[in-house]
Amino acid sequence: MKRPITYPDRLAQWKHSLGFATKPLTQDWALVGTTHVALTLALNPGATDTAIFAYLDNYNPVSGVANYITEGCIRAVHRASTNNNNNNKTTHVGAFDTIERSYLMRDMLALEDWTTVEFSLEPVAYLVPKGNVLRFSLAGADTDNYYLENIKGLAQSWRIDASRSELLKLNIVMSS
Repeated sequence: MKRPITYPDRLAQWKHSLGFATKPLTQDWALVGTTHVALTLALNPGATDTAIFAYLDNYNPVSGVANYITEGCIRAVHRASTNNNNNNKTTHVGAFDTIERSYLMRDMLALEDWTTVEFSLEPVAYLVPKGNVLRFSLAGADTDNYYLENIKGLAQSWRIDASRSELLKLNIVMSS
């Protein structure tokens, strides 16, 4: 990490990411807990790994302001889960239902032509008001906030198979 992480201008970051947005909400949405992501992707030829940064934002189309809600990131070679393996010491970030990983070299997995990578965003309790838009963004780097080592074989581009991906699994509480 370069410095304390802040997201003062999410709209500027959108220019450097692949984004998916809802239509303006017809009622308030309360997001509660952990958001899960499952991407099935292929990397550019010659790439052996990729970093995936995901962000969830709340956009107010009237004011033009976008606010950060939560984020998650992973390197694809570290996608092996240790949730069912008590032999490894694991890193456990976020809520009780996040995916645990060892991040050990011995647990790294090579990528296939199409690889599914599952990860969680940090847990939140957040109210998205009626009329606002949820935007989910994906990027291969966040150079304003995170340093990626000079990793040999890191992907410069990806393709996502939307038919085999679960972009967001949200816990939404609708207000009545």
